[in-house]
Amino acid sequence: MEILFAEEFIRLKYPAVDKKSLLQEMVSDLQDKNVVAADEEFFNQIWKRESIMSTGIGRNIAIPHSCHENAFKFVISVWQLAEPIPFGSIDDKPVAIVFLIAVPRDLQDRYMKVLSAISNFVRQPGNIDKLRSVSTKPEMIKLLTQINIKD
Repeated sequence: MEILFAEEFIRLKYPAVDKKSLLQEMVSDLQDKNVVAADEEFFNQIWKRESIMSTGIGRNIAIPHSCHENAFKFVISVWQLAEPIPFGSIDDKPVAIVFLIAVPRDLQDRYMKVLSAISNFVRQPGNIDKLRSVSTKPEMIKLLTQINIKD
């Protein structure tokens, strides 16, 4: 299975203020690009999940995600933050890279494979430093295409 990352869904050195406003901005960006419906349901599901348990998986990475009927396309939005922000991560470290995944309900199987592949990728030595240090979108795309999703 192949995963495609598009420059239009990548932000570099984004000046995030806090977790909630960052996630609202990320969802709004997906709404502007017709990935999710222009209403609050998708954000509310993301935020509800965060209030139960943070998607900050540790090592400065968060992977908020939702499989929702208001998602029209399977999209992974990747935002590199200008400065890490508190996220309630499992290791209490602030988050510097956020992978927001929007998934239509009928692609739930692929969704679980993608979550696993991203988690495996960021656990490999050096990959987080590379994600934090890239300075152009093409560099980020080149790095992200190394994520291996197994069928």
